[in-house]
Amino acid sequence: MRGISGLASLIREYVEDRNGRIGWWYSLDLWVDSAGKRKRLMRRGPNGPILFDEMDQSGRKFALYKGRAAKCKNVAKWDGAFPILGQDSPRPFVTVPQNDCRACEFHEAKVPYSKRRKYAACKWFRENSGMKSPLELYAGAVNKAEEFLR
Repeated sequence: MRGISGLASLIREYVEDRNGRIGWWYSLDLWVDSAGKRKRLMRRGPNGPILFDEMDQSGRKFALYKGRAAKCKNVAKWDGAFPILGQDSPRPFVTVPQNDCRACEFHEAKVPYSKRRKYAACKWFRENSGMKSPLELYAGAVNKAEEFLR
């Protein structure tokens, strides 16, 4: 039986993230006052569909709306146009509508039938992420293990 071990899949995900892979979502976080005609996302409840709760950030409310969105880590580019998610994490991000992401100057589209470009990528994140290569991570882990064993 052939398959990818858990470690190999984690390494592959890390490399793809380091190369700027864009994560696509099926919901979009938007400011309630600037959502326009977009339809709010509903969740299942005991008595029928219920709206997701509104959240607050710096005095403005935002909620989940329907629409395909990209997870963009270039927070400064959008300058308050979308709510910032994951502010406590080392890499905060915003969810940007798919068309806005594709129109961005840093967007690199996926190339069909390509061995190298199997996914859409963000050139800005690849250049500014500061993530180490897998080889550097491996060398650091081996050095720590050697020190631990001494």
